[in-house]
Amino acid sequence: MSAHVKILVVEDNRTFAQFVVRALKEEGHVVEHVIDGSTAISTAETVEYDLMIVDRMVPVSGGLRVCKTIRQRGSRIPILMLTTRAEASDRVEGLDAGADDCLGRPFHLGEFLARVRAVGRRGRRWESAVEVFQLGHLHIDVRDRFAMFDGRRLALSPRELSLLVCLARSPGVAIPHGALLEKLGRGAIRSDVNAIQVHIANLRQKLGDAATMIETVRGVGYRLSLDRT
Repeated sequence: MSAHVKILVVEDNRTFAQFVVRALKEEGHVVEHVIDGSTAISTAETVEYDLMIVDRMVPVSGGLRVCKTIRQRGSRIPILMLTTRAEASDRVEGLDAGADDCLGRPFHLGEFLARVRAVGRRGRRWESAVEVFQLGHLHIDVRDRFAMFDGRRLALSPRELSLLVCLARSPGVAIPHGALLEKLGRGAIRSDVNAIQVHIANLRQKLGDAATMIETVRGVGYRLSLDRT
């Protein structure tokens, strides 16, 4: 993983959380910390992270519930679950709930950091080596997760930005609904297609006068018009 990886740590033990956050920051990562599962779920809906580290026993919504909810909502963010239980069945439960890896506590710091690197490599959300797109007046910075049009920063949600990046990777080409759904980690079912329509509508609204750059290709999906960027 690069030094710019953004990590959300979900841990209610403040002393242990400080230890983990400090170790991750010393590795060059950008780290945020919340103390309960409910806050973790709502935060992950509004902020784009590269990795989540979730303690199984966090209050309000436990670690298993956090994983299940995030996966049910279509996110494929890599998740490393920490557990104090030694039984293999507990690790299996964590993996079945949607975690990519489980690590027992206490652990060796070197192993923890190696697990963080491995889980992050397996699930990086941004797949292309291209980190900046400049298409006419449209500027997208993939690494730092923001977009601008004609010098104006766009207030996009993580999913809206994901859709815009997907369109920007192939400007002028019609991107099918299924490909857009795959980008959001969802199955191609009608309700999800409707959700794509809602996200596109919101994206167009935030683009303002530039909304027409996103064209509807009837029966196919959407494309980013090169003539209007």
